[in-house]
Amino acid sequence: MAFLVKGDEVSFVRKRDGHVIYMPADFVMVHDVHGELVRSCDLFVVHYQHGRNGTSQSDVSLKKKAVDYYGKNTPLETGAVDVPIDGWHRVAATYEIRYRRMGKHKGLYSHVFSELPWLEQCRHTLAFKLPLPDGCVLNERGIVWP
Repeated sequence: MAFLVKGDEVSFVRKRDGHVIYMPADFVMVHDVHGELVRSCDLFVVHYQHGRNGTSQSDVSLKKKAVDYYGKNTPLETGAVDVPIDGWHRVAATYEIRYRRMGKHKGLYSHVFSELPWLEQCRHTLAFKLPLPDGCVLNERGIVWP
């Protein structure tokens, strides 16, 4: 199973008061583009361990998604993340997400949600989840909908 890293330097803006919730510096935002292990509309912010340069030759579809997202001239690497399956509790209704993106569209991004998702935190380890509604659009442009 593989996850695609969508960005780092992630933060969330709470709906209630505009307070910004910053994620730890070594955390990245990932999602399961194929929906094999978890819903493809669930974004996770988890600790990232750098791996090696290059990508797995066995997952051709994920490699294509990574090249579409980062660009063909961006060096890719494999790494490791631990994505909890259960033990989540709600932390805050989320108005906006902010993150840094690398590759051909590098820069600081923000996305204001049209339907407010709840940021969730894992009870067992330091990890966060943002479950987006079914039909979400997460593609090479980033977070498109909601």
